[in-house]
Amino acid sequence: MNISDAMPYISCAALLLSLCLITIVVARIAPSKAKYLAYALFFTTPILTLTGFISPLTGFDAAADHHSFFGISFITPFLALMLIKHLEAIQRHPKKLLLAACNPL
Repeated sequence: MNISDAMPYISCAALLLSLCLITIVVARIAPSKAKYLAYALFFTTPILTLTGFISPLTGFDAAADHHSFFGISFITPFLALMLIKHLEAIQRHPKKLLLAACNPL
């Protein structure tokens, strides 16, 4: 496998890691804005589904060129839930959130 074959996987991992890092930064620096980020993360999947970037449920459309969105329908609601229900846990142990969110990778 050469690097061009691995690019969809690399871009998918980069997108998911960047979402996790944004969640951690907002939880630690601006906890009053965490609710807004949680709503934005939660509604990311329906918006991408309505616009046709991803297919329902899996976030993956094999016929499309948007392979970097694979798994987004699982990670964004998880991060939204963590921001709403477990904000203090994210602030105290950000590595645990990162490990839990990236477990499927």
